[in-house]
Amino acid sequence: MLKKRDLQDCQALFELMVHPDVFPFVRQKAYSYEEFMFLTKQTIEAEERGELVSRTILDEWGTPIGTINLFDLQDNAGFLGTWLGKPYHGKGYNNLAKEAFFNELFYELTVDTIFLRIRKHNLRSNKSCGETTICLIS
Repeated sequence: MLKKRDLQDCQALFELMVHPDVFPFVRQKAYSYEEFMFLTKQTIEAEERGELVSRTILDEWGTPIGTINLFDLQDNAGFLGTWLGKPYHGKGYNNLAKEAFFNELFYELTVDTIFLRIRKHNLRSNKSCGETTICLIS
């Protein structure tokens, strides 16, 4: 379901990320494949420095379908950011990815707190957050 980010998945992830229903809600926007490769390399290096945690979300066949991240990691707390490619919306992958990611963060790593910030017009994230008991929207 999840694996550490690597450069081999960049082509598939970039193609999914640039869809107009996905791109506006991605935190790390890349406007070209080369820029996406560069950002992914920076993400991998930042994780090695302990600044964030980033995983590729996989479907049941091991195909990359999105990413889930804990950004701005400081004092065992960070901000959640996740996106899925348009073909995978509404199929339950988001909640499965969050469950696996939270288990890793809380039980394998030293994370104590996950913050969420969702724009009111991001209907998909608001709906997803409403399906869990861990979200607070103000």
